[in-house]
Amino acid sequence: MRNIKTTEEKIFIETFRQIGVPIEILAFPDEVDRTNKAVDIHAKYKNQNVWVEITQVESFSNQIAQSHKLKFLWDGLEKELKEILPSSPKLNLLINIDADTYVKKSKQEQIKAQLKNWIIESAKLIVKKCQNGDKIPISIVGSKKDIPFKYSLHLYRNVPPSSNNFSVMFSTPSDMKEERVKRLTQALNNKLPKLSKSKTNLNDITVLILYIDDIQLSENYTVLDSLKQCISTVDKKLVPNEIFIVDASMSPYIVTPFFNFFKSVYK
Repeated sequence: MRNIKTTEEKIFIETFRQIGVPIEILAFPDEVDRTNKAVDIHAKYKNQNVWVEITQVESFSNQIAQSHKLKFLWDGLEKELKEILPSSPKLNLLINIDADTYVKKSKQEQIKAQLKNWIIESAKLIVKKCQNGDKIPISIVGSKKDIPFKYSLHLYRNVPPSSNNFSVMFSTPSDMKEERVKRLTQALNNKLPKLSKSKTNLNDITVLILYIDDIQLSENYTVLDSLKQCISTVDKKLVPNEIFIVDASMSPYIVTPFFNFFKSVYK
């Protein structure tokens, strides 16, 4: 008996739970066919087959290396500020780092304290803007001279009410878009032909779930913009009914549909 849920299965369940579409898992074809030709999940919604492929869009190596330089911020800042900041709105600190970013160990606590105070004050301004009905996105860019990297605080859009009130993300500004497009293109090239071949009749639904985990390429809407560029180069016969961008580093996951297929068909 199959008792342990894989990462892919958990992401599938949470994705469809969040969009409000009840769906039944029928089988896991890739666990039977180990030739890498079968899709991850065969499901059914009402009388239609749903074929699903799930893949992680990995961060590129230089981004992982750069972000570890500022791991001292990641380790403590999120936990401390979650307890201090209001539960709403949801806020995200974006830190831009490059090859020259370096913080001496003796300066880490000082910089962390400065950044923490700046976030608390900036959060008050964002809360005020939200109360005044200002148009989103709302963000504030920091400019403290003693902090050796670019940073900004953002109102995190379209997140579930139960999400954490504060999160930290890292990004590398140099060649980031080019690298992101490269990763997304690679994912599409690897997965879409397999999805297309899985259909057993014309009415079958195909779904690709691209999930971002841990140290991220960026937030969902930035990835979505790059995906538009990538999907325009794909053979139309291979384009699935839906593509979901899933931020699996957040709790609960943040799910962003590309086509809004299920909303238009079922709601």
